[in-house]
Amino acid sequence: MQSRIKKHLQGLFGIEQPHALPLGGWSEWETKTRQNAPFGYWLTETVPDFTTQYISPFFTWPGKVHRYIRNRWVYKFHYLRTGLVPGQYHDYSERLLYGVMESMVEFVETEKPWCDEQWNGGCDPAAALRILDWEIELGEESPYQSATAKELKEIYLWWKNVRPNRPDPMDASGWSALCDSKDFMLRHASEEAHAETKAILDLCNKIEEEQNKEDEEYLIRLMKIRLGLWT
Repeated sequence: MQSRIKKHLQGLFGIEQPHALPLGGWSEWETKTRQNAPFGYWLTETVPDFTTQYISPFFTWPGKVHRYIRNRWVYKFHYLRTGLVPGQYHDYSERLLYGVMESMVEFVETEKPWCDEQWNGGCDPAAALRILDWEIELGEESPYQSATAKELKEIYLWWKNVRPNRPDPMDASGWSALCDSKDFMLRHASEEAHAETKAILDLCNKIEEEQNKEDEEYLIRLMKIRLGLWT
């Protein structure tokens, strides 16, 4: 209701409020609006802020209780969702990786779309990518925001599209096929078979190590831009 009233008043005073602006853009918009429509700015920005700060607290305690319940038991902002299959054992290293990355996905798909005019609510990867592309295109106009969005998009697409399609080390090395073979338990009988088994196992370990390093690389990249993950 308050938002509709504010938009109506802004229309009366000819105030056009952008849907989104680059970092630092809101300060410039506020300065220009205050100069061009001082009374309109006071009525649509100052009065609501004053009401929120000094008057609303006397009437908003039910809302605070509702927000606490929602944040505590519905959205559960106090912990990271892993997306891992429940009922199965997961190493802490796996929980750590998935907790961080799935929280990044949740941020991208459910918070970034807030700035998209076509967003209709809920999880919207397409809207999120549009906003990220818009931020990237800011370039020198807002270099930190642009660079953060570019990095975030690469990490997001890697986690969503690239990593799930990586080959399983046991399958790619031939270890799975070897373990399923009928003569697997007899392969220690000859040095040649033993050497072949060792080579396959070494390849399996190498692929697994490379994938672990890739996971670590993207985790570090995400940590480096974590302070820029806000909307």
